[in-house]
Amino acid sequence: MPTAPGNASAAPSSVHGISYDYYGRRVATCSSDGMICVYDEAGHKTGEWRAHNGSCFRVVWAHPEFGPVLASCSFDRKVCVWEEASDAEDPAPHPRPAGGWRLAAELQQARDSLHDVAFAPHVHGLWLASCGDDRLVRVYEAPDVMRLSEWLASAEFEASGETKARAAEAPGQRGAAPQCLAWNPSHVEPMALALGLADGSARLLVLEPRSPGRPGLAPYPLAHSDCVRGLSWAPDVGRSHHLLATASRDRSVKLWKLRVAAAEPEAARDGGAAGGASDPRWSGECSAELAHEGQVWRVEWNACGSMLAVAVDEGRVHVYSRDEAGDWQREPGAG
Repeated sequence: MPTAPGNASAAPSSVHGISYDYYGRRVATCSSDGMICVYDEAGHKTGEWRAHNGSCFRVVWAHPEFGPVLASCSFDRKVCVWEEASDAEDPAPHPRPAGGWRLAAELQQARDSLHDVAFAPHVHGLWLASCGDDRLVRVYEAPDVMRLSEWLASAEFEASGETKARAAEAPGQRGAAPQCLAWNPSHVEPMALALGLADGSARLLVLEPRSPGRPGLAPYPLAHSDCVRGLSWAPDVGRSHHLLATASRDRSVKLWKLRVAAAEPEAARDGGAAGGASDPRWSGECSAELAHEGQVWRVEWNACGSMLAVAVDEGRVHVYSRDEAGDWQREPGAG
């Protein structure tokens, strides 16, 4: 069981994930030795602990509305939720073990290595999604944000969009494993996830939070020719469309314009009487493709979606922005 017993002296062998908090004042890192480290604005390490018994692939911050909370996922098949104790909760003199961070919950439903974990937009509540090599996406909800030890499994489904039960009916037809995921940042649209898969596709799945295990309808896959390792939604700043960036082992980044509209009621689509539930329908088109000399690992938008950072295999980070003609150009000197 992962613990936060105290500061570790060994240096991480390889950093897999970096995440800034909402205000950009602190940064958390995770590494191949299972460690998580937290740094302040001045670069001082304020917390360090062994979080997992295998490589830790991702660490993310929750919205500050829920307090100082982190989630991590690992090769050890666990999602761990960590919370930082306040001085009132933990009056021990400084320095406190692990900087005051403690294990709040351990979610162990996965049957294989986990690649990614992400918190949903805070307006929906405290929701968490994970994905990994068992080809399943799992969605959890904390019904009481004051009791982070208690999480409900809200949904579990194949990355292809099939529910777990339906996938079991045809075990030889399982799709590719999801490598990464990201939540739709919109505060007014239905909860939706973008998934990047090992077969080079990216899919959009609309969630029905109160209908466990039932993902909504997905459009055609957004295609690359090789594994999609990273994706990022541009912040929702009033565009008439969404902008999703996908990064692939095929040495390219693609930018997708996505739109969502209410579909016809199911009964009407089937030729029956109008009425009944309706699913939102998505459409997408590739608006730009950015080629690179090396494999692309990560993409990340700035706070207003006007600049895109791209991490590539050659040990560089490139930054792109739009020129006057509306084309995406690499910033001179970046990387």
